[in-house]
Amino acid sequence: MMGPWKLCRIVWRLFLSILSAWLLLALLWALLPFPSGEQDINNGADYATKTLLKGKILRRVYWKSAEVPDGSRQGFALDYQLNISSRTLAVSGLEKPIEIFRHASAEDNGHTEEVSATARAGDTDGANLPYFAEADALLLFWEIHQEYATVPLKLDTEKMRFCL
Repeated sequence: MMGPWKLCRIVWRLFLSILSAWLLLALLWALLPFPSGEQDINNGADYATKTLLKGKILRRVYWKSAEVPDGSRQGFALDYQLNISSRTLAVSGLEKPIEIFRHASAEDNGHTEEVSATARAGDTDGANLPYFAEADALLLFWEIHQEYATVPLKLDTEKMRFCL
């Protein structure tokens, strides 16, 4: 039979073990190495160009409110992939790739085409470390919640650019 003092010591050891584990995890979370905060002068244009020309997927996060079924999110993410052989740009959430070189015609001059893309939507709150870049935080939020938003995009065929 166990006495009251022995039971008290077991409970105390259990409490200290849980507290120690929690403190250890909190310190580990707070003291992980902080990534470099170097700023890109041209907002990633060189990286984006090199990535697309290699045929790889370029993921961009936009900080514009996106409506989801449960409300709205701070931003959304789209993936782009350039296919040089077919001269198309694939955008995640669009049904078909966009032709990047079009024949110039009189009726197409200054034409703006509107399309709707299904984008991954997210916020910066949630299970994120304090030094996570906002884009990483949004993508981690999306990985957990899997929420999609329909985002209207305008394609300016004269200048070949997207407008949100």
